[in-house]
Amino acid sequence: MTALRKEQEGTVIILVLLILAVFLIGSAAILNATQSTNSVLANTSFRTTALALSDTALADAKTYLLDRATNADTSLINIEVTNKYYPVIKAVTDADVTTSFTWTNVLATASGVNNAYSTQYVIELLLPVEN
Repeated sequence: MTALRKEQEGTVIILVLLILAVFLIGSAAILNATQSTNSVLANTSFRTTALALSDTALADAKTYLLDRATNADTSLINIEVTNKYYPVIKAVTDADVTTSFTWTNVLATASGVNNAYSTQYVIELLLPVEN
């Protein structure tokens, strides 16, 4: 008995390499889509958290104003508190509008998961000074 010996043509290796190339391209596309989705979700989460915390800061500012306005000492509404509350701006014209505080001196309230975020607010009532 003689065994038939056939010449190898390499067709199978070419087919396997083509299939592997298709898998590689597909994997890269899935990885890219996953990374894009993660970025979108992270941005959405950040925006949602920032909006919720800004609502909290606005509620705190409203409470602060209401406390000053409804206090038995009604003159509190007109008394300036540095880096917190300014009842009247000191500008006469729009060109003169400047703030009389710096954000580094304003109290920051830590909030969010693990206190990862902080909120700050300053209340300035936009009533011009009468001359």
